[in-house]
Amino acid sequence: MTEERTTKVEDADGSTHTTTTIVHDNAASGGGSGRWVLLIVLLIAVCAAIWFLNGMSGAEIAKDNAVAEAAANVGDGAQQAGDAVQDVADEVTDGEQPIIKLRIPQKRWWYNSGVKFTDIS
Repeated sequence: MTEERTTKVEDADGSTHTTTTIVHDNAASGGGSGRWVLLIVLLIAVCAAIWFLNGMSGAEIAKDNAVAEAAANVGDGAQQAGDAVQDVADEVTDGEQPIIKLRIPQKRWWYNSGVKFTDIS
């Protein structure tokens, strides 16, 4: 806001003096160094946050890869155990396919991978 003030002064000898004063209510601007420091600190904080989040992403990927590799190893071990059981079953039965009876109380399943499974009711 701008305000203009005019003052008239009259001397004893009759002469008149006029003074005009203009007042601006704008806040004085600082040198700007504080603003630059704040911007630099903010930029450093943003860069640190991006770096931290990228590091977390890499850790998540490494964990997922380790879990997948462990699952693959477990699957390979189960396959080897299944093959060994099949070999023993073939030796015991001279290659004939025996009927194995299973009782599973929750569900009734039939699974065929060369060995016949039936449900006992």
